[in-house]
Amino acid sequence: MKRLIIPVLIILFILTGCDDNKSKPENNQRIENITSIAQLREPGRRIGVPIGSKGDTVLRTEFLNAEPIYSKTPAEGCIALLTGKIDAYLYTRNELTYAISLNPDLYLLDEVVAQCELAMGLRIGEDELLKKVNTVVAKFYENGIHEEMSERWLTGDLNARMPEIEQPAAPEGKIIIGICDENPPTGFLDENRNPTGFDIEYAIRLAKELNMEYEFTSMIWDALIPSLKSGKVDLIIANLTVTEERKEAIAFSDVYNTSDLVMMARKPDIVISESLVPTEYDPKDLSGKDVAVVTGMIHDKILLAQAPDANPMYFNDLDSIVLALKNKQVYAVLTNSVQGTILSAKHPGFTMLTPVISSENVGIAV
Repeated sequence: MKRLIIPVLIILFILTGCDDNKSKPENNQRIENITSIAQLREPGRRIGVPIGSKGDTVLRTEFLNAEPIYSKTPAEGCIALLTGKIDAYLYTRNELTYAISLNPDLYLLDEVVAQCELAMGLRIGEDELLKKVNTVVAKFYENGIHEEMSERWLTGDLNARMPEIEQPAAPEGKIIIGICDENPPTGFLDENRNPTGFDIEYAIRLAKELNMEYEFTSMIWDALIPSLKSGKVDLIIANLTVTEERKEAIAFSDVYNTSDLVMMARKPDIVISESLVPTEYDPKDLSGKDVAVVTGMIHDKILLAQAPDANPMYFNDLDSIVLALKNKQVYAVLTNSVQGTILSAKHPGFTMLTPVISSENVGIAV
């Protein structure tokens, strides 16, 4: 049995925008939209970026007049763009291609801001493991596995599925791999809450080539390198960009993937409508209300800690939750940021509320 750590990084409520107690906004907001990188170099621009990423460094050194607006996940960046809180969002093309597939009001600027080389992270001194990993990286380029996975995961296909990958019958050990499962399409949770995506498939295939059993440890991105250095994980596969600063702390494999650093913006002439429900979470709004949670998760405990007078309603899967929300059998749904973004994108009228409800790590056995 493997122990899989699933981070509840950002818990958001999703409400239908039809509550009779909420009034409709008086006006829609039309604001200037971005069509070129040159506009983003003008004073007063607000550009979203994941904190600690290569984009963070590029933003601070090349967009000196911009105000950085930090986020933990691209999902937060999409919300900030769609609500007019930022002018653009800077991140890797692989992830943003997926984001705009979910959000048709967003698009990518043609200009490339920078190039990102992505590699796996190992502890300094693990030379034997590094050599084996690099051999597998080269093999996957040569035998077409890398191209096959790129076609599956990195083209914006929302219906991509993890293939069956046979594992070693007699593994020669176990490798603990640090991942981030709030970063689609490279790492995220599928409808059954199993890790999936380009990096996840790569990790599973890597373990097979190494003839080792694998164990995933998923955590917030900022914790990955400290966990590697402390010995909690043996390897990081998590959209990790090679930088000179990071080379001082960890060893990098050969580059196993690349991605442009690009800007995501609202499409020209998009009208930003205010939400029909409050955009900020208030426990008072949930008093006496039925709130959907997934059976077997700790979301009900988080809910009752935040809103003790709410009524948790248990469902076995997200499809049942969506149906209940559409039919107004529940007032709200408690979920994580990736699922929240997907649900709100696929179902007009669903609205994600902020701020973050919880950032607790929980474990499930698989």
